[in-house]
Parts: sequence; structure tokens; C-alpha cells
Amino acid sequence: GREQPTLHALFGLPDAPGLGALAEAPAAPLAGLLQETRVPGLWLLAGGPPGSASRPLPWAALMQSLREQAERVICYAPSTERSETLALARHVDGVLLLARRHRTRRGALREARARLEAVGAPVRGVVLWE
Repeated sequence: GREQPTLHALFGLPDAPGLGALAEAPAAPLAGLLQETRVPGLWLLAGGPPGSASRPLPWAALMQSLREQAERVICYAPSTERSETLALARHVDGVLLLARRHRTRRGALREARARLEAVGAPVRGVVLWE
């Protein structure tokens, strides 16, 4: 099934317009889309409601804008089988693959790495979690 944005829920925030709004209006100011979390200095740009992004995101411009406003930019993206994830991966400084212990197959991990490397994404390593 399609993965739904859920990072906002982890921080107890609404799934406010975020990336979806930027797809529709790339010149929209980021300040109105970023949500402050309870973690000091940590802001979240939500994915937005499912189906809110009908156009491809301008990843290069978005990442440049975020880098100008933040010391560090951390992106969480779903499966490498999604074109949006591969498009984003081309514009980051490094990619960490997340693998769930005893659940992620080695072959699936190798395939994900190959897809990322095929688009020039800088794969830095794997995080194994329970």
C-alpha cells in the first residue's frame, strides 16, 4: 500500500500544508509552512494531506532554501520504489537507509541501494533498528 506521511504525528503536530503546498506554489514562503516542534531548534515541514501534491516538487530550489535557513536539514522519505524519493535523493548530502532487524530482506536493501546509486544519490550507510 501507499505510505502516508506520519512524521507530523510523531511530533504531535497537524498534517498541515507542507510539501504539497510547495508543489502547487513553489514560490510559497517556507516560513509559513514550517512547524515548530517541542524539540528546541527543530522545525518540521510536513508532507501535507495525501494527494495534496499533484506536481513534482522543485527539490533543488527547496533544498537550497532550507539550507539557507537551517544549520542542518534532515529529510525522511519513504521507499526508494517511489519516484519522489529518488528525485529528493539527488539533492541531499548523504543518504542513510533504514533497515528493520529481522524484517528487512538483504535483497531489498541491496535493491534500494542500487536504485539510489543509479540516480547519483550519496549512500552513506545503513541504520539497523528493532
